[in-house]
Amino acid sequence: MSLARTLPTFVAFAACALAAATTGCTLGPATRSASGPAPAGRAAPPAAGFRTYHNPARGFSITFPADWERKENFRGMVVVAISPQAGPDDTFRENAAVVVEDLPAGTALDVYEKACREKLAASFKDHGYREHESSRTSLAGCDAVRLVYSHRKDDFAMKLITWLAVKGGRGYVICCGSTPAEFDGNLPVFEQIGGSFIAY
Repeated sequence: MSLARTLPTFVAFAACALAAATTGCTLGPATRSASGPAPAGRAAPPAAGFRTYHNPARGFSITFPADWERKENFRGMVVVAISPQAGPDDTFRENAAVVVEDLPAGTALDVYEKACREKLAASFKDHGYREHESSRTSLAGCDAVRLVYSHRKDDFAMKLITWLAVKGGRGYVICCGSTPAEFDGNLPVFEQIGGSFIAY
């Protein structure tokens, strides 16, 4: 069986996170506190206006804008954060999510990347899927892949930036998205979110 068939949540999480971001859709009660204490010496203080989320059970921390609504264990995502609605004409709320998957022993980043990219392309091939950027990077010393891509979901056009990382037998997917028109303006915030991710 190919690794792509063992990744049940990766594609689902991107669609669910962005579908949940539409106006009028709520996540339920927002998470006010982190899942646990910060591991000693792991996370740097968050940037101004950001709040650090820790999940020791899944082995990571990440920061989100402090005023974004946050929910844990939502539709296959470990955590999802959604921006406030900017006004009555704001029909799509920017969002970020983290998915964590247990991987077969010895799975390397390049194998995980290949499986994820193939599944994305196959799942959205009839929805205008287009990959704009792909590069290798590092998240707190952990090798990672950075992808920028776009597709449509129902009546919404989406553009996303996603980081893939593998550590300790887990695959981590950090995804941030908005409409294509708003993407460049939100990119600094998305980069701050993704760049703050630490797997431990």
